[in-house]
Amino acid sequence: MRIVFFACMLFILSTFSCDEINDLIAFNVDQSANFTIPSTVVVDIPINIPTPPINISSNQEFSQNNTNADLVKDVNLTKLDLNITAPDEKGFGFMESIFIYIDADGLNEVLLASMENIPEDAGQVISLETTEANLAEYIKAGNFSLRNNFTIREATSQEVDIRMDMTFRISAEIF
Repeated sequence: MRIVFFACMLFILSTFSCDEINDLIAFNVDQSANFTIPSTVVVDIPINIPTPPINISSNQEFSQNNTNADLVKDVNLTKLDLNITAPDEKGFGFMESIFIYIDADGLNEVLLASMENIPEDAGQVISLETTEANLAEYIKAGNFSLRNNFTIREATSQEVDIRMDMTFRISAEIF
């Protein structure tokens, strides 16, 4: 009888792994932000360009997953892609490096993602390396801002419009 019990328990544990249970309270939220690099940027000197405040705590994703921002335990940025939307055919080869920081009222600024030594033949889309920072407090703050710190390798005669596509992995308690 004990063998049958342990066999059943082993079957249940192997069928419903911890990852699947965690997925019941974890979900992804996709967010985008835009910024423009002016045409008069100085070469080889770090430049800061902020994005407008971003709010994902009121996102319908929370209610669809039976939770809210107050119940958030962990938030990690799993993907951050930059896409040049104008001018056409402009690639990221004009940039040397980019560092993106997150900030919210009452919280310290934290590095979110970066890319150094951007190849001179980089295309219109690049994927930055994300950090392991837990961003839960930034989500709970309601609004957060991003600061883009970049160094230009070569001046450009036109403004460069960039869309930032981010994916946040959120773990929260269910209400």
